[in-house]
Amino acid sequence: MPEEVGLFEAIYTMRAIRRQRPDVPVTDAQVRAIIEAGTQAPNGGNSQPVRYIVVRDQATKDKVGVLYKDAVRQILIDPSVSGNKAEWHLGDHLADSPVIIFVYVAPTADHQGNTRYPTPASAGMQAFPAVQNMLLACRGLGLGSNLTTAIDAFHGEELKQILGVPDEVVFGCMLPIGQPVGRHGSKTRRPVEEVTYSEQWGEPVAFDLKGA
Repeated sequence: MPEEVGLFEAIYTMRAIRRQRPDVPVTDAQVRAIIEAGTQAPNGGNSQPVRYIVVRDQATKDKVGVLYKDAVRQILIDPSVSGNKAEWHLGDHLADSPVIIFVYVAPTADHQGNTRYPTPASAGMQAFPAVQNMLLACRGLGLGSNLTTAIDAFHGEELKQILGVPDEVVFGCMLPIGQPVGRHGSKTRRPVEEVTYSEQWGEPVAFDLKGA
């Protein structure tokens, strides 16, 4: 078992992991724990519309990999740019990930019994709190993943056909999961004061930390 990490340690050290070891399996117990973490996230009206598709079958991963590789190449024209290298690598090796979880948002019924259909905007509001929980769960289990939506932008309908997803269900994201090549660790981020304003846009903020 991985060494236990606290919540804030997980937040501060979790990285987007796009290079994963294909030879180290992700167990069913780990996958279930990751999805259960997702189900614990807040959601509108406790409607619980988020659905998860777990893909391990190599033939399916190969089909999805072809679509994702094309999407990455349409977005990231130059693989030599430093920030593009990891994404380009995942585009070439998605099918090598031990498991891929697809997150979708399904229609739900309101209190009057009327069907509420998700839109891309509302689907994001429902899916992404769950996805952040899942990413943190991966970190806690010693696994790595990253949130990616590129495949839906270019091949959303083809992906639905591969996975048998109904038309009215809306894509949230894709999470390839595996043992990291490399490891989680510290990141370079801008200071809070540089990205936060007080009361109005552009107004500097100062926090009183004496009582922290």
